[in-house]
Amino acid sequence: MKTFTRELAIQGLNTSRIRNGMMRRFDLDIRTLPRLSTVQRYVGNYNRRHLGINDFHDLFEDKVKAAAYIGSEEDNVGFTFRWRETMDGMRHIGFLHLLLLFIVSQRIEPVYVEVLALLHRAFFRVVGVSLKVNYVMIDAEAAMNSAFEGVFAANNSYTQLMCWYHVVAKVYQHTNKLSTTGREVAMADVFAMHFARGQTEFDLLKQAALKR
Repeated sequence: MKTFTRELAIQGLNTSRIRNGMMRRFDLDIRTLPRLSTVQRYVGNYNRRHLGINDFHDLFEDKVKAAAYIGSEEDNVGFTFRWRETMDGMRHIGFLHLLLLFIVSQRIEPVYVEVLALLHRAFFRVVGVSLKVNYVMIDAEAAMNSAFEGVFAANNSYTQLMCWYHVVAKVYQHTNKLSTTGREVAMADVFAMHFARGQTEFDLLKQAALKR
C-alpha cells in the first residue's frame, strides 16, 4: 500500500485522491481505509524527503525570478515568464495565477477573460502557434463558461469536463436523506467509477451501481 501511495504522490495527486485510490485499488471500505490525516502525514514526509516539495516560498520565488526568460536559453532549459512586472522590473509572482482567482473570490467574467487571453497570448509568443484545447474542466457557472467560449471557442473543438469536487458534492447532497450505510455505498460506487481503468470497467461498475 505504501508503494502505491508513493507512486500517486510522484504523479502529484493530492492526499484525498490518493486515499480514494487506495479504497479502489485494495478493495477497502470506510472501516479499513486509513484516516486522511495518516495519508497526509505519510505523503507530506515523502514529498519533503524525496521529491523536494516544501513550503519554502522565498526560495521558490527566487528560483522563479532567476529563471526569467531572456530568449537565449537552450532547448532543454526551463524558464519562467510573465506579462506584468513590478515597478522595479521583477516578475509579479502569483499575480493572475488561476488559483488566486478562487482564493480571493474574483469569480467574474472580465477576470476570467483577461487570464485566459493572457494564457493564449503567452502560448503563441513562446511556441509560435495558437493554443489548441481538447479538454476543459469548467465549474457550473455562467461567467467561467462564457469567458472560455469567448477566448477559445472560435478556433477549438473541445470537450467540457465537470470538476470532480462538484460531482462529489452533488452526490453527497442528493444522498443526504439515505441511511449512513446507503450513503457510504453510493459514494463508494461513485469513487469506483471515477477510478475505473477504462470505459468497459466504468460501464460494468455503473450497471452494478444502478442495480443496487
